[in-house]
Amino acid sequence: MSSLRRVLPFRRRLGLILLVPLALAVLPPAVARGAARPVPRGGLVTLAGSAMPNLSRLARLGALSPHTSMGIGMALRVRRPRQLEALVRQVSDPHSPRYHRYLSVAQFRARFAPSASQVGRVRTWLMASGLHISHQAPNGLLIEAHGPASAVQRAFHTRLYRYRQNRAFYANATPVAVPRALSTTIEAVIGLDNRYRVSRPILSRSSHAAPRDPGSEFGYTPADLQKFYNISPLLDADVTGAGQTIGIVAYKILPGDISTFEKEYSLPRYVPKQVQVKDPRNHGQYGSDWTAVAEAELDTEISHAMAPGANIILYEDANERLDSIYFSFSQMVSENRVQVISSSVGGPENHWAAFPGIDLVSATHDVLLEAAAQGQTVLNASGDSGAYDAAGDGRASQTELMVDYPCSDPYVTCVGGTTVQDTPTGDYSSETVWSDNSDPTNPGGSGGGISHLFSRPPWQTGPGTDNSYSTSDAGRMVPDVSADADPQTGYAVFIVNVHLMGEDDEYGGTSAATPLWAGLIAILVDSLGRRIGFFNPTLYTLGTQTASFASPPFHDITSGTNLYYPATAGYDLATGWGSPDGVALAADLRQLGRIVLTPIVVVKTAHVKQKRNSKYVIVKTVAKGKSARFTASYAVTNPAGPATGRLEIFKGKTSVRAWKLTSPGSASGTMTRSVILKKAGSYSAVLTVSDGGYSTPIRVKFKVK
Repeated sequence: MSSLRRVLPFRRRLGLILLVPLALAVLPPAVARGAARPVPRGGLVTLAGSAMPNLSRLARLGALSPHTSMGIGMALRVRRPRQLEALVRQVSDPHSPRYHRYLSVAQFRARFAPSASQVGRVRTWLMASGLHISHQAPNGLLIEAHGPASAVQRAFHTRLYRYRQNRAFYANATPVAVPRALSTTIEAVIGLDNRYRVSRPILSRSSHAAPRDPGSEFGYTPADLQKFYNISPLLDADVTGAGQTIGIVAYKILPGDISTFEKEYSLPRYVPKQVQVKDPRNHGQYGSDWTAVAEAELDTEISHAMAPGANIILYEDANERLDSIYFSFSQMVSENRVQVISSSVGGPENHWAAFPGIDLVSATHDVLLEAAAQGQTVLNASGDSGAYDAAGDGRASQTELMVDYPCSDPYVTCVGGTTVQDTPTGDYSSETVWSDNSDPTNPGGSGGGISHLFSRPPWQTGPGTDNSYSTSDAGRMVPDVSADADPQTGYAVFIVNVHLMGEDDEYGGTSAATPLWAGLIAILVDSLGRRIGFFNPTLYTLGTQTASFASPPFHDITSGTNLYYPATAGYDLATGWGSPDGVALAADLRQLGRIVLTPIVVVKTAHVKQKRNSKYVIVKTVAKGKSARFTASYAVTNPAGPATGRLEIFKGKTSVRAWKLTSPGSASGTMTRSVILKKAGSYSAVLTVSDGGYSTPIRVKFKVK
């Protein structure tokens, strides 16, 4: 991958792909086969991958004016990432007693976000550098700031210059550096350049092609797709996704086009909510990019057609650079207003990892982990260039196998594409892998293959999943599932055209298949009466146990290739487990088992106190030989009995004393133990509280003098 050094444009997709520049592919922490490490530089730490590659080869036009107004985002690291991953495994495992016991945003922040003191130090440093804090995300993982370029250069110890490649842009000439004391808190710095903009090829069937469906002059109608994927019986039973909310990564829409679509295909009238993303570069002034509007309208119409009772929120960002996806995901997850997230943006793994480096991939991964812990299902399109994701710009040769990111992140359900055929009577007939190699410089097909960034997760192994390709490569495999994506068997929609006028047409691409699955998941959540959450472990349980169900949950696609990987029985690298059978999926999910309402303990505060002037006060240094009091406040959700725990005092790594604790068993309370320490040195008090549920150990460090 490091041999590819070309600079590629960034883009969304309508059956489309986001392309970005390339650097060395480095693996994010906790999920990958290697990790980026900070490089020390004096009293500072340089963030690896935070400068664009190949800038020295471009024409430098001069220094950026120090008065240029800039907005930047500080992505902060998750605290206790291994414990967070363990929690996600537990809440996503139908056999775990903690199954579906999801966190709230407040619970996530208390357990896994940087501490208030860590965040405070970052804020203080930014303000001392001359930047104004404009936003802090509720999940505690993002701080946004604004200020002049001079302050940005001073804060990050870099220089900003103007360059030209086809057109002018600015960028930091050297990697950014942050104070060593903050380097373990800061994950990525976002917004130091304005180089890459979105371009959008359109995957549409000619409006003048002969119609297939007597119900539509163009592609398959909502009623057709509901029938093909056995969603109609659920809708007929009034399971429509009511009470559920789908969030869509979007640009903007023209509401009149949505209304016309609803009228033409007899769908309930619904006006989706439009929310502006808190991207520090989002100026709110949307240009006349018809392809960006068309993408947003396509996603909205298809998700609404599949789940006509669900609410839809469009998270709109006028900034169209690569890193905007981080801000969209961050806001959707921080607000936790949506149960399902549908995204049609992405790009080849090796290109994405270059901009601004692995830090952005790691920061996005942290947000996706939070989504899983909160019970939000995230779906992303797998790409539309078959097994050669980097070939989608029309210039790259079809030689290197490559998958799409963020679809390849294990905490995303990756949606591939098929070609669906109906019978003369309009019923489901068959499906094959979608692929089209009529133009070798711009191939079309279901994105799929093996990740170079992420290792294979434990749920993606075993009979029915393993294949001849997986035996030689231990990377995460994509896609996970599929649906119709071939523009020649596409979707009948009413969306904006190049003249900014709405019109009937037929569109395809994996960015059409993805909102179809998003709508279906909203229906399944409605049917089950609970969030599905992180779907992948459950999907693979369904796939590997297909024989135990009365009806298979998927249409198993066994014909065709995605220009390299063949469709096979069971899981394959072209279509995943296949396309959905809605009724069977709902029944099979119920068969997996009921929800166990296990308590979860939240430790709110913990500190050490010592008596000073007849009063106990919070201290960090304890007087030797005097009584020190350790106090912790806790709360229990759904208490089933007494909350128990263990308090242990350590001197360094040596245990000094330990107690078993038992509370009255109320839903909240305070636990206190006192101890006299006679030896000077560094100590810590560790408290773990449990009521049969998950609890993060609380550690308070203090000294004895």
